[in-house]
Amino acid sequence: MSEIQANKISPATGTTFTLGDSGDTFNIPSGATIANAGTATGFGGDNTPAFYATSNSANSLTSGAYTKVNFDTEQVDTDSAYDTSSYRFTVPSGEGGKYWISASWGADSGNDTDKISVFIRKNGSNIFGMTAVNKAYNSTNVSGMAVLAATDYIEVFAYQDSGTTYNINTDGTFTFFMGYKLIGV
Repeated sequence: MSEIQANKISPATGTTFTLGDSGDTFNIPSGATIANAGTATGFGGDNTPAFYATSNSANSLTSGAYTKVNFDTEQVDTDSAYDTSSYRFTVPSGEGGKYWISASWGADSGNDTDKISVFIRKNGSNIFGMTAVNKAYNSTNVSGMAVLAATDYIEVFAYQDSGTTYNINTDGTFTFFMGYKLIGV
């Protein structure tokens, strides 16, 4: 092993300085500091896969029944992992890890005694849920961190107990489903 000690290494004018070759590993020892006064690229992560879907079609909810929410419009889908026909996100191969998942739905009508709930399900089982009393056109939402493996799927179900059937509000500020892979946890 050799050691080079210098205060500065500069590339030839108009060229790029390359440190090592593909497959090489550079160790930054404990206590060392990397200071950046320029632009850093290729470091960290980008929180993908990521998806964000809204509902563009009325989703009718029967009172006292759990209904899958039709999030049929993709706003973001970085890895083509959200399916607008099954309304679910499926973790791509090699992308298991911790994900932040959030879902919300708003009622298109209601009264002060309606109870509305939202549930996020992993592979068919509830992992997060939230219930609220609908104060005429309110929404309910839930978020949390889920540990997901490749091929796990996430979907959203809604519940209401008004005694009548009503629709989910299709306004994307009330009704959405989103998630992204967390980095650094």
